[in-house]
Amino acid sequence: MKKLIALMFAVLFLGAGIATASDLSMTGKYTVRGQYFDNGGKVTAPPADADDRSYAAYDQELTADSKWKMDDTTFVFARFNIRDQTWGKNGNTVTEELNDGTPEDNIEAQQVWGQTTFANGISLKVGLMAAGAWGTDFGNTSTEAYRVFTTVPTQIGNVIGILEKPNGYGLTGQTSENGSDSIGENNDTDVYHLALVTKLGDVNIAPIVSFINANNNNYAADAQQILVQLSITGKAGMIGYEADFSFRDVDKTIPENVLVTSTMDYQLFGAYGNVWYQMQALRIGAFAAYGSWDEDAQAGYDFGDDFAPGKLLLMGDGLLGEGTGNVGAQNPSAAALAAYPDSDKWNNEGGMIGSSLFGIYGEYAVTDKLTLSAVAAYATPDRDRSNDFAGSAAIRKWDDAEIFELSGGFVYKITPSLTYDGGVGMATVDYGDATVDPDTLVEAFHRLSFAF
Repeated sequence: MKKLIALMFAVLFLGAGIATASDLSMTGKYTVRGQYFDNGGKVTAPPADADDRSYAAYDQELTADSKWKMDDTTFVFARFNIRDQTWGKNGNTVTEELNDGTPEDNIEAQQVWGQTTFANGISLKVGLMAAGAWGTDFGNTSTEAYRVFTTVPTQIGNVIGILEKPNGYGLTGQTSENGSDSIGENNDTDVYHLALVTKLGDVNIAPIVSFINANNNNYAADAQQILVQLSITGKAGMIGYEADFSFRDVDKTIPENVLVTSTMDYQLFGAYGNVWYQMQALRIGAFAAYGSWDEDAQAGYDFGDDFAPGKLLLMGDGLLGEGTGNVGAQNPSAAALAAYPDSDKWNNEGGMIGSSLFGIYGEYAVTDKLTLSAVAAYATPDRDRSNDFAGSAAIRKWDDAEIFELSGGFVYKITPSLTYDGGVGMATVDYGDATVDPDTLVEAFHRLSFAF
């Protein structure tokens, strides 16, 4: 199969002379997944009988990574996402997410970039590449962005400089470069990163400082952000650990108005720690995470879509983690969205926002092929002053709410290239206001993965 797909791409690019002038290699994965949800409607978009509803579906995805190697120092990389779809949904269209019916192309080039390494060891990577992630999964929402990515090896570690142009910035579908010489800068967002990746003994240290500059003809949408992150991972004997610390400062150009939350400047802080003990086939661990909440701006630190410590299932998935109606979403009215289309409030969708999270977990390798896992966690979001703002009923219930989750899973390696995994999780939600609490939420999945 691998050779067949590689041949297909070789033929595809033969006219451009790429395949004949380079060494083409390919890796990838094809997955088919079945999922089941029960009582989820009570959290996401509650109808009157939401507690009585369940939903099951299958989806699939093929990811193919191709690499055209020109010589030992230069290559071009492309990642293709093929038939990422829920079976039978929206006819023959392709959907990116299980609960999203947005059509996409059958073959999408998610990443296209080139890299070269010079004689002095400095490497340069340019193009559309992975973005939105640094250090551990805490605070990360993996995506793609156009970048100029430079790595400079030094005596203290690798110094990294990145110029970034976000790809499709914002939930309203706007681009990060929408200006011209006649109208000037408009919806123009540029991001600059400076980072260091180093190691002290068995401790890996990775700090990064980012400056996010958003310009718009309508200065009410202008904002400058400074993001500072520090990631630490390491081990001491049979003890392993990872930690992340993050600080975000947002400065709006528009004058502040305490009655209009989207005009307010704010600062957010996030912290995460995970410690585990590895004793042969058994791993047991505990984690904690915290994201602050700014009551004046009604904005909170986002744990991110990627964050699911201990293999959390519901808190790290669509019912309580991602999508509208969850712990993080602000759910603006149509008028509010029209008035402030670029407000940071509307971007608080992925992961839990402004919450405290605690959990314990364990993994046990029964055999070389079978691994079992379990996790128990407690989370409480913060929504101070949410009652003071009109239209905030969708988030008011999350103020001082309590969420408990218990989940378990397995991974079975049938062959080196074929894996079968699955899991089931249950969660209870106790809202912080008079909103009727849902029955126990249930999510289950099983998945077959083919690696090539």
